[in-house]
Formats: sequence, C-alpha cells, structure tokens
Amino acid sequence: MTRPIGDRSGSFVKCAVRRADASRPQGEQIIHDWLQIIVVMGQTRDKVLPSLQDDIMALITEKTSQTLHQLFKKELGPWDLVFSGIFRLVQLGKLTSNLKEKPLAWNTLLQPWR
Repeated sequence: MTRPIGDRSGSFVKCAVRRADASRPQGEQIIHDWLQIIVVMGQTRDKVLPSLQDDIMALITEKTSQTLHQLFKKELGPWDLVFSGIFRLVQLGKLTSNLKEKPLAWNTLLQPWR
C-alpha cells in the first residue's frame, strides 16, 4: 500500500510512504527510503531556508521527539520544503531518525542528536 506524503495544496511530493515489505532485507529498505528522500531534497535544494530548519529543530527539541505526521500537522510551510529540511538535519547529524529500524512512514520518529 502506498500513501504519498503530500503538501496541503493536494499535489504530492514525489516520495511515497510504504508499509514495510517483509520480504525486503533491512539494509535494502533503508537504501530504498533514502533514495526517495534524496529525490525530494534534490527538487528543493535551493529553496529550504536555514530559518525553516531552525523552526524544525525548535519543535523537535521542545518535545524531545516528533513523528513526520506531527510535524506535517504543524504547518511550518510547504511540506516538500519541511520534509527536505528535516532530512537535511538528519544528514547534518543534528537529528536522528528510526529509519534503521522501520521503513519511512508517517510515524517515522525524529529526535535531537544526543
């Protein structure tokens, strides 16, 4: 089952959230997830502002953790930019995610790096 991660206007970020495929090895799943994430990041690379990343960090730090769905509901901006900002912070080592344990989904957990 595929559920796109969409923005508020009804258009969809080209990244699908999938249910775990039991037949897919864990290492293959994380590569698949990051390939989807990188597509969105590539489409928005010149648009994500440091101030948006600061807002994302503040929200996650305030609650100690947030899921993608919780951040989506905060309406910080266009979802593709927020999504890209989140995973840029993961790449920079400022946030951690549970993508090693679970596939990319609305319940993907994000926490400040400790």
